[in-house]
Amino acid sequence: MIITGVLAILVGWLMIQSMQSRRWVRIILAIVGTWLLAAGMTTVVQARF
Repeated sequence: MIITGVLAILVGWLMIQSMQSRRWVRIILAIVGTWLLAAGMTTVVQARF
């Protein structure tokens, strides 16, 4: 579970940081990346406790 959470955090962070040419693509990637980042952090915290 911890590995899955860490991978979700990494993918979420990369999606937030990615630069696309279209504004709406950046907004969608930022939203999905933020969701994956939060889900990954939740997974890591739940696996630890």
